[in-house]
Amino acid sequence: MSDLDAVSERLRQKFPSVRAPSDQIWSQCPALKVIDCALSLNRHYDKVVSPRVQQFARTHPEIKELSDLRRLISRYESPLEFSKAELNYADSRRADKLVGVLDYLLDLQRDFQGETEAERLEAWAAWARPGDYLTLSVRGSAWLDFSIYACCLARRLPNRMFILCALFLKLLVERFQMCKH
Repeated sequence: MSDLDAVSERLRQKFPSVRAPSDQIWSQCPALKVIDCALSLNRHYDKVVSPRVQQFARTHPEIKELSDLRRLISRYESPLEFSKAELNYADSRRADKLVGVLDYLLDLQRDFQGETEAERLEAWAAWARPGDYLTLSVRGSAWLDFSIYACCLARRLPNRMFILCALFLKLLVERFQMCKH
């Protein structure tokens, strides 16, 4: 059994009530993955995030790439107006974060090899390191946000240390939220 498998098994034993959400993020296009990640940070996935992402996908099947999503958002007066109209979500900070992350990823993916935006984003996600979050100058974004974006945009998960750190922090956040109630 590998170290990662051993840690995964131990985490499942220690936190049996934490179950995987019923998402389809691994098969989604980049635009939906970024919306999914932006909405899912500290929100109940199955109740808040998944229905909005699924509705957006049904309403806008033409939106596949981040550039498509960015063009759609720019048609609105503000990111908040986009979020309210298209995602049924009225949170200006989260809407601004979505646009900031989109702009960051659109710029960043140009530096990576790949024929498609999805391939270039996957190359970035495989290359990304935990300290790279410092280059994400989006208000309200932190290391955990950055890690979630990197993991979601990769078809295969990034390096082991990245995964272990992300798992540990995610579990700490979930444990803290359970203790608040």
